[in-house]
Amino acid sequence: MNSREIYELRREGNLLEAYNLANSIIHQEGEDDDLNKALAWTLIDICKENIQQNKVDIAIKFFDILQNIHFDYSDSFVETIENQIAFIRKKVDVQYGLIEKADNLSKSGRYLEGYQQLKSLFSQEKLSPIHHETYGWAIYRYLKADSEKLSSIQVRTLLRDYMLLKNERPSMLHSTMLNFALNYSKINSEFNFLNFFKLWDPQNLRVEDLNESRNADKTFPSLLSRICKDFVNRNETFDLEDILLKDRGNHRTKIIDYFREQYFWNIFNAHKEGNLDKTWQLFSSYNRDYAQYGPSHWHSEVLSIAERFMQTNDQWRFSAFFKAWSPENLLNSDWEEKVVEDKTYKCLAKKAIKKAYEIEKTKDNSEDLGWLSKVYDTALAKFPSDEWLFRQKATLLLKQGNIKEAEVIYKKIILDLSDKYYIWQEYANCFENNLELKIAMLCKALTIEKNEDYIGDLHLDLAKLLASSNLPEKAAVELKKYSDHRVEKKWPLSGKYEQIRQSINYTGSIIGDNFPFYETRAGVAEDFVFDEVPFIPMVIIDIWKDNKQRNRIKVSDGDKLEFQLSMNRFKQLRNVTVGDVIDIRVHTKVTFLDTPSAEDHDIFSLYQSKKQDVTEEKFIVLQANRTELAKWSVLKQTYAIVDYINVEKNILHILTKGNNEVFIKKEDEDLQRGDFVSAKFYYTKIKDEQRLFLVDMTKVSPDAALPKFNTYTAVVDDVNPTKNLFHFVINSKLQGIVYFDNVTTVPDLGDLLAVTVIHKKSNNRLIVLLVEPSQKETSPLKKVVKGTLCPKYKTDFGVFDFDVLKDHSLDYNVGRNQPDFGFINDYYVPKKLLVENRIIAETEVVATIVYAGDKWKTVKIEIVEE
Repeated sequence: MNSREIYELRREGNLLEAYNLANSIIHQEGEDDDLNKALAWTLIDICKENIQQNKVDIAIKFFDILQNIHFDYSDSFVETIENQIAFIRKKVDVQYGLIEKADNLSKSGRYLEGYQQLKSLFSQEKLSPIHHETYGWAIYRYLKADSEKLSSIQVRTLLRDYMLLKNERPSMLHSTMLNFALNYSKINSEFNFLNFFKLWDPQNLRVEDLNESRNADKTFPSLLSRICKDFVNRNETFDLEDILLKDRGNHRTKIIDYFREQYFWNIFNAHKEGNLDKTWQLFSSYNRDYAQYGPSHWHSEVLSIAERFMQTNDQWRFSAFFKAWSPENLLNSDWEEKVVEDKTYKCLAKKAIKKAYEIEKTKDNSEDLGWLSKVYDTALAKFPSDEWLFRQKATLLLKQGNIKEAEVIYKKIILDLSDKYYIWQEYANCFENNLELKIAMLCKALTIEKNEDYIGDLHLDLAKLLASSNLPEKAAVELKKYSDHRVEKKWPLSGKYEQIRQSINYTGSIIGDNFPFYETRAGVAEDFVFDEVPFIPMVIIDIWKDNKQRNRIKVSDGDKLEFQLSMNRFKQLRNVTVGDVIDIRVHTKVTFLDTPSAEDHDIFSLYQSKKQDVTEEKFIVLQANRTELAKWSVLKQTYAIVDYINVEKNILHILTKGNNEVFIKKEDEDLQRGDFVSAKFYYTKIKDEQRLFLVDMTKVSPDAALPKFNTYTAVVDDVNPTKNLFHFVINSKLQGIVYFDNVTTVPDLGDLLAVTVIHKKSNNRLIVLLVEPSQKETSPLKKVVKGTLCPKYKTDFGVFDFDVLKDHSLDYNVGRNQPDFGFINDYYVPKKLLVENRIIAETEVVATIVYAGDKWKTVKIEIVEE
């Protein structure tokens, strides 16, 4: 519609109005092909009109606008416009013939002649800006053909001449000239490419210059990547901000990575060549120039080779490099493990953190380690189950003098690692001002680890502390333990050993070991560490020997908490028997399924379990003590009845008040079928099945037991005098029968009863223990409905009401026949009740209706007297 209005104005001869309308629409709504075509034809007409009126200067102005209209495709319409533009160009530019001739000379290989003719026109100011691109291409062809013959000054002059032109930029010509300058700079050291690039203006880079290109099966690096590589290899000092593109979105990061990539390969190749001095210098200059620009793929690649190359004697370099590299630049992918050919590799972030830690922990100076602690906070938020990260974090805190914070970490993680000697050894470092507790920690460590290959330093540290505590004899025992093993292994004694030996003033004989002392002091450490974990009374439910003939016990709290442990692990448990009650401190170790974010958790709260985060729970016994409580006494009590006795196997089949069926060996000869018992109980897992066991069982009277069983309200829905029984309903699943002989009074239909039962699930049978009249007057199982009872009659013609039969005198003798069924409201009434109450027509009644397990059943009818 818009383009149509422009064409109409043009046909009417209102060219300037058409031109102004086209410009206004394009300004407000943007360009499109139809508008550009309408504008082009309008401008063509304006140019022709002014040429006819000899107003060439005005025609030139509009022609400049016309030339800047471009189409990305060609059709007959566009070709016609382009032909018109070529025609007008000859009219408005008196020099066009000369320009076209010079351009043809340049294109045909006579580069110098074409260039010189265009240069002459430019010098005489006879070359309109619309022809500057033609001149620019002529300069380029001349440079490309003869640059080897030209002097450096001549080439630079030609490039300067090009830069003075007013051709369109960015453009293919402009990028082509930059590419030439880059290549020329590699063969001529006098040419300063960096200065040329700044003058050329990096903002003129096209999208094509930023991305690699393909031709057939070959891939070619982008122009910008080659420029960045050149800058890095020249080792020139420059301000990267002068080169980075402004307002180009992700291109900025891409450009920085071009520089970083080249630096990576330069470092890699220097190391490959064995030029370590250059390698370390490149690492240093890399951080100086590029660390500030944030995370990227190649930034992480540089960190990766730093972690690989800085080994053994050069490992000390890594910590400072990592700090300058800035750990905040770690990408999300750097925290992820890599899987290559089914082999899993540790993530880059963890490797870098661990290497920096190994360096920093050995330093004597207490320089600021806040930067590394901060990285550990991030790592712990991502890996809350990684004990090594927590331990390393605690070590850094100790090194910084943050003893309280380190102690908080150790007190939490030691619950998960209480059976590891090294955690007690490390935790001891938190108590430099508490000699007694530090000794206790080391003693606890020595009760855990028996392999002397690992605990030499433990003996020395304890010996030094014992000497300071005025226990020289015990200190001497520790030194002897250390030296004997080193001599046996033919290992040298450490200088630390000699220093301690000389400080101990003990000349007596050394007999025995310190293990009793360890055990005594270990209890002090345990009470301190585990003081916030409550003791839980538990019962020993089994004792046996494992495959290595070691005594094992199984303990239970009677419900869901159950685990096994070695009897020999805790001195207090020696000689216990089944049924003994012991106090246990138990910790639940959790493994996290989902990775919490650092924002959601501090590093200490990560040890607090959340059900949606936990994928595994493991019980860890921390302490175990005997008690004076009676056997089985902490278990819950239940009541049960002997349902059956397998005489052949001497097995009691017992049903508990909780409807559990238990099989137990008969040991009490007095127990008979139907007897009631009380017992303690516990659950334990047998072959992946949770099973109930009864212990400490005693026969009790029915009066004592029956109140403990489940009693329900039931309704009588059927009484069968013929079989001497009645049927009751508790709900749709629980129903049963009772024989008249088992009750003192036979109930009536619709009566509510209080029934005490056990539901035997193995055969879905109710065992009735007691039946009594219910004290309740109402129940959801029973309804009393008042209304009109409508009897129904079955005939050969269908089912009819009494009145219908009577009114139509159907062949049916209602006087002799009874109704077949009826309804009161929506409730069905059986024929039996109708016959018993002599009801043949609609009658007002009160009906008793009960729930029969799957439907409602009318059991009584009383006629309402009028």
